[in-house]
Parts: sequence; C-alpha cells; structure tokens
Amino acid sequence: MALDAVGGDSDRLDAEPGATCTAEYSPVTLRAQGTYRGRAVDWTRTCPNNCEATVKTGAVFYF
Repeated sequence: MALDAVGGDSDRLDAEPGATCTAEYSPVTLRAQGTYRGRAVDWTRTCPNNCEATVKTGAVFYF
C-alpha cells in the first residue's frame, strides 16, 4: 500500500517520480480525513491539475 511505504505521511507520496505533466492550470484539491492505523488524519493539498495529483499520489487518490 502506498501509504504504508511512506509511513502514512501523505506529504511524502511521490507515485511517479520524474513523470511530467502539461502546464495546464485546472486546480484540484485533495483531502484525506479520518484515521490511518489508529492515528487521526486531516490532510489537504491543492495540485495544479489532475495529472500532477495522480503523479504525486498514485492510487491513493484516483481520478
């Protein structure tokens, strides 16, 4: 699981390092709220577009 690989730290996700996306600006806000392995989570990140969001989070947030 992708979150296990980064110890549950969503800021460390990098599903496709080195992948490139277009410079299209169509912002997407990602949010995870709940618990992960008994720990409270409230995480938000805004990415410039769906491609950038997918490159960073992979299967954690699916578009």
